[in-house]
Amino acid sequence: LFVYGQGPLRGFAIVLMIGIGTSFFSAVYISRVFVEWITRKGDESKISFETGLSGMVRKRKEFDFIGARKIAYIGSVAFIVLGAVLIAIQGLNLGVDFKGGRSYVVSFRESVEATEMKVALAQGFENAGTEVKNFGSNNAIKVTTAYLIDDDSDAADEKVKSALISGVAKKTGFTYVENASEVADKTFTIGSSSKVSATVADDIKNSAW
Repeated sequence: LFVYGQGPLRGFAIVLMIGIGTSFFSAVYISRVFVEWITRKGDESKISFETGLSGMVRKRKEFDFIGARKIAYIGSVAFIVLGAVLIAIQGLNLGVDFKGGRSYVVSFRESVEATEMKVALAQGFENAGTEVKNFGSNNAIKVTTAYLIDDDSDAADEKVKSALISGVAKKTGFTYVENASEVADKTFTIGSSSKVSATVADDIKNSAW
């Protein structure tokens, strides 16, 4: 995910790596230090890993798992059916990592907040997978969206561009200008645009099924 992903996927990979590292450090090193501190005088009787709940479970050693299997079957089937129904109704909203998209670099004279701009553009892009991040400096953002990615026509290109311009103008109140040399206060322009391919390979995506 960290190597091939971008945006939220790469962020998830970073958080996951940090979580694994800190969990391992806490479980191995901190726990050992804590136990050694408790037993520093050689008295191991003070150590107890039992809680009130685990004590109740220990006292009741028998549980009829086989007898409760029908309840587990019903619960599992209910969750599977519910998930299938939700997928059938809403479908899977694949982001740009899986579908690719159109990418735009939008330049301003003033600084802009990428997170707020992403929220503002969501409606115009019909909640399609969209990434917005600062590009080079705080007065430029890179917008990548999967909106109308399956349509390669020029009309689709213009529609996506118009949605971008409209969303930025509505959020900031700025005016769009065609040329970068005309950018002044309260204006913005699209410096470059391109189509990007999916960064998650088709074989990886298909293997999930």
